[in-house]
Amino acid sequence: MTRQNQKLILDIVSYALLLLGAVLMVGPFLWMVSTTFKLPGDQFTKTLIPPTFTLNNFRELFSVDLNFPLLFWNSTYISILITAGQLLTCSMAAFCFAVVKFKGRDVLFTALLLTLLIPPQVTLIPNFIIITYLHLIGTSVPL
Repeated sequence: MTRQNQKLILDIVSYALLLLGAVLMVGPFLWMVSTTFKLPGDQFTKTLIPPTFTLNNFRELFSVDLNFPLLFWNSTYISILITAGQLLTCSMAAFCFAVVKFKGRDVLFTALLLTLLIPPQVTLIPNFIIITYLHLIGTSVPL
């Protein structure tokens, strides 16, 4: 087998795996879009094409009772703040660990890596107790 044939086979296998990955990624998205056009009773059926096509779900989404624009703004606002905060603090910490030489840098970096190994579920209850003690329940400050 020549080198060119090996490359061709490797390319075919690579593209087949990429195509499989694309189908696996697009599948849930198509299912979500399909479900938006189904009646509530049909949402758990196994058909991709809705048996009864409806736009009523979108009418309910933008109804006055739900206040979708406010919910969308809250999600956008919190996402922007969290992203900006993460970029700022992580960039500064990365710069310090990469460029600045100081005593105890390796120990501090190891401690940082070890804290990343702690699952967030472990700190959920202590964080909730602290947030409750500070009377911040129902605000966006703890986020």
